[in-house]
Amino acid sequence: MTHKQRIIAAARKQPVDKLPFGARIDLWYNYHSARGTLPEKYKDWSMVDVNRDLGAGTQLRVPEPWKAERHNMEVVVKKQPPFTAIEYRTPKGTISEKIKFDPKQGVNVKQQVEYLFKNEKDYPALEYVIENTTLVPDYKRYHELEALAGEDGVVTAGKARSPMQLIMQDVMGYERFFNELFRPPAEGGASLRGGQGAGKSDTQNSGRIPNRIPDSLWQLERFNTYSSI
Repeated sequence: MTHKQRIIAAARKQPVDKLPFGARIDLWYNYHSARGTLPEKYKDWSMVDVNRDLGAGTQLRVPEPWKAERHNMEVVVKKQPPFTAIEYRTPKGTISEKIKFDPKQGVNVKQQVEYLFKNEKDYPALEYVIENTTLVPDYKRYHELEALAGEDGVVTAGKARSPMQLIMQDVMGYERFFNELFRPPAEGGASLRGGQGAGKSDTQNSGRIPNRIPDSLWQLERFNTYSSI
C-alpha cells in the first residue's frame, strides 16, 4: 500500500498493511526554508521530498478551500510585508484591519495586529460587510498540493472557526468581545439586537443583561480574510 492508501484506509476503519504515518513538518520546514537553514541535503527540496527521503508519508493542509467575495463595497488592500492592511468602504461606514503573516516564523496562519471592530460605531459597517459577503469554492491550492503529494500523503482542508471564536480572534479580540457581550444596554447597546448562540444562551440561563452583539455577527462562518492576504 502507498502512504496515501494506508492513511485513507485507516480513516475508513479498513485493514492496513502497517501503521500509517503522515508526518506534519511544515512549522520546522517553513522556518528553516525561509532562513536558508535547512540541512544541506534538503536545500531546495519540498516537504514531500524530505518526508519521502525519510520514509514517511506527508500531511499537507489547505486552511480554507474557498475564497470570500465582497459585494457592494470597496475593498482596499495595501501590502507591506509582513503586514497587510485591509479597508472595507461601505455605505454604512469604513472599517479596517491589519494582519501580519510572516512565514519566516514557521507559522502558516495570520496574526491579527489591528481588529476590524474598535468601538460600537463600527457595528453598522461590520454587519454590512458580513451580510454582503459570500464564500465560493476555490480548490486551486488543494489540487496543487494533491499533485505534489501524489501517493506519498494526503491533503486535508480546514473549516472556518465557529462564529463566536471568529469574533474573538479575528474581529474584536478577547477582551473587547467580553466587554461587548456583557455591557449594559444603558451604556450604548440599547439600539442593537440581542445576540444568538452562546451569548443568548448565557443570558437566558444566568439572568444576565442581554448582550449587544448583533445577530449577524453570529453568522461569521461567512466571513474570512484569508483570500485578501
